[in-house]
Amino acid sequence: MIYHKKGLPILLCVLLLQIVACGSNPIEHLNARIERLVRDKEFSEDDFKKILKEAEKLDIPAFKNAEGNIDPDKLYQYVKKYLESRSNDLTVNNLWTPSTPQKAGKFNVHAFIENSASMDGYVNGVTQFESAVYNLLADFKIADFCDSLNLYYINQTVPYKKLNALPEDIEDFIQKLEPDVFRLRGGNRSVSDLKEVVEYLLKQVNERNATVLVSDFVFSPGPKSNSSPQDYLTNQSIGMRILFSEQLKKQDLGVIVLHMESNFKGYYYRVVPPPVLFEGTRPYYIWIMGTDEQILRILAGRHGGQHQRRLFA
Repeated sequence: MIYHKKGLPILLCVLLLQIVACGSNPIEHLNARIERLVRDKEFSEDDFKKILKEAEKLDIPAFKNAEGNIDPDKLYQYVKKYLESRSNDLTVNNLWTPSTPQKAGKFNVHAFIENSASMDGYVNGVTQFESAVYNLLADFKIADFCDSLNLYYINQTVPYKKLNALPEDIEDFIQKLEPDVFRLRGGNRSVSDLKEVVEYLLKQVNERNATVLVSDFVFSPGPKSNSSPQDYLTNQSIGMRILFSEQLKKQDLGVIVLHMESNFKGYYYRVVPPPVLFEGTRPYYIWIMGTDEQILRILAGRHGGQHQRRLFA
């Protein structure tokens, strides 16, 4: 870098010359304001906002853009060069730098299938459920945003997982699935505390991880519950509303909810026991949870940069 004989960078000198031409008082006033703000040995984003307001009030032409407004980037560069040119205790760590929004990199997709007893009928024989979920997982696997695809069954615990799944793992996980495999892979399949399941999945969401939940969303309090089915459902609903509200205070969050249908052959769990055998069409749901950027990229469904195809046609 080329320096002025007094140590000021050329860029700063040029700005100073432009400003002096319009009168020295405004820039002297701005410099004094900067000096007051850095007495605590820090220059924060809030400090810069104060300087921006000051510059707008002083109406200094050197910091204006083509539209006649104060250009925050021009102003920041001046403040940065000014602080670098003076003897001070500011370091890289306590000099605020504006961040540049960047496109999110790759992230992991964690796919959970709830394997409570009410889900058995969706994997009995060849079903639309198996085909749809298999296709969705395959799309995730080949998407350009997917760093790794991780597969899980979940109920009150996570009794089964397959990390960084290969194509044959996906096929084994869902396409070849039958009710006896669901049962063998364990966990307490008699109770469905879906609020706890969703809470667990939401806690996994960050810039590097998105989560998927596949479930019939049959809420089952279990035989030992003191709540009536209606009270249990109401409490779960309120609990989930609070859960999402609290999570949104901590991070940006997007959720895709897909209402799906499939042929079904198995036990249907009614409000009043016992369950009854049912063969026909039943609904199920796919929830995809991630940051706003992840959800946008999932909806775009870009595959390897070669072509674009929506995951949900």
